[in-house]
Amino acid sequence: MSSDKVHILSTILGIITLGDKTMNYNKESDDFCYYVARVNIKKYRKKMGITSQELADRSGFTHQFIRNLESLKSISRPRLDTLYRIAKSLEVDLKQLFDEVD
Repeated sequence: MSSDKVHILSTILGIITLGDKTMNYNKESDDFCYYVARVNIKKYRKKMGITSQELADRSGFTHQFIRNLESLKSISRPRLDTLYRIAKSLEVDLKQLFDEVD
């Protein structure tokens, strides 16, 4: 099964694999919401056709910070003002970062 199909299936089931760990997230949990935001940041960045470095430059964060944020291995919980700055840099509304992953 391709990694995209595994990712979609995992998202539907609320199962997230982080390295060698598998976590079951309730779709209503904060952790799952942040996971969705990280996936959507990468999706919107690619949709804009910009690199993670360009997003870093636009948002005022470091390249490493953006790369870590987009990493599905991360369990970070960025502050809302951070997500707002990134959303503005991606020219989307903050709430779009929390839309269901397709």
